[in-house]
Amino acid sequence: YQKTLAEKKNQKIEYPHVIAGRTVWFRAKFINLQQPGTVSIMVRNITKRKNAELALKKREQELELAVKGGDLGTWNWYIETGEISFNEGCANMLGYSAEEIHPHISALEKLIHPEDKGYVIEGFDAHLNGKTEFFEAEYRLKHKEGLDWVWVLHRSKIVEQNPDGRPLRMSGTFLDISGRKKAEYA
Repeated sequence: YQKTLAEKKNQKIEYPHVIAGRTVWFRAKFINLQQPGTVSIMVRNITKRKNAELALKKREQELELAVKGGDLGTWNWYIETGEISFNEGCANMLGYSAEEIHPHISALEKLIHPEDKGYVIEGFDAHLNGKTEFFEAEYRLKHKEGLDWVWVLHRSKIVEQNPDGRPLRMSGTFLDISGRKKAEYA
């Protein structure tokens, strides 16, 4: 028994306990196990934190289902560094995995059709400079196989700014509208 307690020294354990029909979460930490035969346990009620974690997990799952259900690709651009990340849906839309796309805004710029690049960059700049509430455009991106262009409806918005109002992060979605565009041309 004492060996088991000694192994738990400085270990944190979270466990639920039902009190009056409600689940209450506790975190226990075993301390002061230097002297044989003595055990000290510090216990803290972490129910509020656990409930917040569970609510956040539920919201994340709901958002993920909405993104998948809407066939949306999502991305985040950290403006100051140029770092950009794409979810699998966004990358797959273009024939890639998320790891295959270089995580820099220049990678996205290289995929934009030359005829569309001017108005796309102009729209981005207008939003970054506070002239528009959000960015929205329909344009073509190069598919990995190189032969096809994927028409996307791109919507994005600045979601984080520094205290001076300078944009720090932009998030957005891509929706593949190639089928609709083919129907329009037909």
